[in-house]
Amino acid sequence: MEGARVLVVDDEFLIAAQLEADLTAAGAEVVGPSQTLQEASDFAARERLTAAILDIQIGHDSIGPVARLLSARSIPFIFYTGQVHTDPIRTQWPKCKVLSKPAPTGSLIAAIAALSKG
Repeated sequence: MEGARVLVVDDEFLIAAQLEADLTAAGAEVVGPSQTLQEASDFAARERLTAAILDIQIGHDSIGPVARLLSARSIPFIFYTGQVHTDPIRTQWPKCKVLSKPAPTGSLIAAIAALSKG
């Protein structure tokens, strides 16, 4: 994961902090973590990113706008969520990897490493 720049978007502080710690320990640089849709959109539009971890729902908002920004920039992402089967956003990205909260650290790091290798 050395050299990877990973955007983390999750509105739950403890989860975002754990993701940041796990990714940093694996050698990645974390962008964020972002807890709002606006901040995540700003990062997705302007930052140099290798990959992103997105919660599907940020507060009452869908992560869709951020996912579209990342897709337009060809930046791969995974969904990390407790809403694996219920959110219609999944129909827009059917091939996108989904990890259910809480996922083992090794699974999360492996998923991001796979995206980073492209």
